[in-house]
Amino acid sequence: MADQIQISNPSPDVTAEDAHNQEMLAKVEEVEHGIDGVKNIEQDDKFGGDYGKLKKSYEALEQKFHGQEPEEEYYEEDTDLGIPQASDAPFDMQALTQEYAETGQLADTSYKTLEDAGISRQHVDRYIEGQKAIGAQLGNQVMSQVGGKEDYAAMVDWAKQNYSEDQIQAYILQLIVVT
Repeated sequence: MADQIQISNPSPDVTAEDAHNQEMLAKVEEVEHGIDGVKNIEQDDKFGGDYGKLKKSYEALEQKFHGQEPEEEYYEEDTDLGIPQASDAPFDMQALTQEYAETGQLADTSYKTLEDAGISRQHVDRYIEGQKAIGAQLGNQVMSQVGGKEDYAAMVDWAKQNYSEDQIQAYILQLIVVT
């Protein structure tokens, strides 16, 4: 005959489990109601979740602590490019621009006029090169938006064939106004 093994499974101590659960519930309640005098943040938010108010308060506290006024950001835009304005300029910038657009260069007399105004030939040439670079950059942006140089050329050819001279001039005028 086979030996019989008896396994006894004592019933778990229900009272120990209940005591543990009660202890855990008490800890949860402590956290919800504050521990050792620490208040729940949600109950005592004097800024009402407004970051701007919090920042102002922090800056005021910093000022009080360090005895310094908060620094204000100050940016001065430098709009003086060294080119005299039309009213006090000894030369006509529009006339010079037109001269360059028509001939692709400035005459020696124009350079002399600019030098007399305090603008060296080197500065004038740098300015012209900068304007060319800006134009090239804008042209590249336009061409990339329509699919590249070939697609742009195809679009221009189409416009030449399908638009009247008045429509083309109106389009050019719009480009000038926008830029």
